[in-house]
Amino acid sequence: MTTASAALAASEKLRTASENLTTLIENTLVSNYHLVSLTRPPEEASKSSTSNVYGFTIRGGVEHGLGHFVSAVEAGSEANAKGVRPGDQVV
Repeated sequence: MTTASAALAASEKLRTASENLTTLIENTLVSNYHLVSLTRPPEEASKSSTSNVYGFTIRGGVEHGLGHFVSAVEAGSEANAKGVRPGDQVV
């Protein structure tokens, strides 16, 4: 098997696993949950990790004794377009 065909096979396995996970989540979680996948744009990859390229901010965490919750969503952002709303819990 060539390197290219091995990479293609690995990519196909990853896509299938992702689809299977999505199906599992959709079939087992209550309807109040939804899976959102956000992609960091390539032009943002070199910027500081503190930049808000996903279009939302979170609050909470172990130091606050809470889960992680969306505190704000930027209008027109990818997160907004995919239905992320303030108050959503990140799990």
